[in-house]
Amino acid sequence: MKFRSLMAILTVCCLLFASVPALAAPTRDQQALELTVDANLDNILEIAVKAFMGPEWIKVLESAPAAASVTNDDLSAADSTLALRALAYAMAYTGEEKALDNLQARALIAQVYTDWQEKLPDAAAEKALEKTEAGWVLHREALENGYRLGVYPYSVEFDGVNATVQADIFCCPSEYDISADGIPEDVLTWLLNGVFSLRFTPESLFGYTVNGYTLSPFYLDGKLNAWQEAENTEFEYSVFVPSHLGLADDTAGRRIWQSADGQAVLTIEAEEGSLSFDEALAAFLQEHPGQTVTQQRLFDDFYAFADGSFTLIVVSEALPWHYTVTFTFPAERQAEYEFYSEIIRNSFSAWGISNG
Repeated sequence: MKFRSLMAILTVCCLLFASVPALAAPTRDQQALELTVDANLDNILEIAVKAFMGPEWIKVLESAPAAASVTNDDLSAADSTLALRALAYAMAYTGEEKALDNLQARALIAQVYTDWQEKLPDAAAEKALEKTEAGWVLHREALENGYRLGVYPYSVEFDGVNATVQADIFCCPSEYDISADGIPEDVLTWLLNGVFSLRFTPESLFGYTVNGYTLSPFYLDGKLNAWQEAENTEFEYSVFVPSHLGLADDTAGRRIWQSADGQAVLTIEAEEGSLSFDEALAAFLQEHPGQTVTQQRLFDDFYAFADGSFTLIVVSEALPWHYTVTFTFPAERQAEYEFYSEIIRNSFSAWGISNG
């Protein structure tokens, strides 16, 4: 697959094919990064996600849970399972091997969750933790299932106190303990999206504490090797299309793919006639007043997102036609389908111009 920038959803968590060199995993295009994405940020995000999903998170991948929102009130609940899970993962991330008494355990949880001051239960409800006479003991093997649950931040906004982080969450074999963009693409699967509110606390153990977060439903098409390559020889383009979309209209000048329930529809139109970039842009803005447009003149295209939709225009005076790619989808899955849209944009290749 050829991409104009490093971006794409990746393939299923599976064994690496030793005989074929694997490409590094493409990732979502980064947006504003107002704080440095470092190990501290990665660690606190991973602990938050793992505490929510639990050590047996891989078992839920066959289901499709609804979006989840976790507030500071949830994190501060005295009987919260999240607290014990956070304790277990924090002990694992810090390499803590000795038993922790209640005071030490509470202090460590407070390094994860903002303003956490609650009491701990008398017994552990998680296999990874055991309450003994000596204190809380971590059974590290109970956290391991052969796969890593990782987080890739692509947007970080900072108001001087709190950071809002948008991230894609992925899984891969546990031996790949590096950033997603360095992991071979054939062993990584994108799972879901998360928006996290963090308190910036540079003096603390992880540099941040968690205020709360929202997780999306699981992605429908996080396995890149299941995507379908589509070619149009009459209008000379190729593109990768999500596997959950079926071809609904095979007309050369207006091909349509849609999901089984009809809620996601991808349309690619090729229209005769040469336009300049500025003419096409002016026509789009007139039809969509106020919409924010990203111009990529180097690649002869511009694109725009709106709630529940994505539009890509590919136009070059070197072509006898121009292309309009329109993707409509459920607004409640905006982050997921924006990801797919970036894959489509980066994989779209007009053969008559050098943008593939």
